[in-house]
Amino acid sequence: MQKITDSRSVLADAIRRALSGQEIVAAPLAQMMSGWHHLNRAERGALLQLQNWSDDGPLRQQFARHAEYSENRLARLLNILEG
Repeated sequence: MQKITDSRSVLADAIRRALSGQEIVAAPLAQMMSGWHHLNRAERGALLQLQNWSDDGPLRQQFARHAEYSENRLARLLNILEG
């Protein structure tokens, strides 16, 4: 498996896709999960939140406050990654 050298751009792209309602490309994220200890704090947070996003779709549909929290969290992480 090829090593991902620009984890920030991969994570930022995944967040943008999630926030726009598109499907998240899972392969690069799964690859990062196996080497998570090489990521910095913001990148680890983004990776974890993206994993949560993928798992909690039904919760976001059922609970508007959870959806709002999740979207705000991803938006904050995107700002950090792009900053």
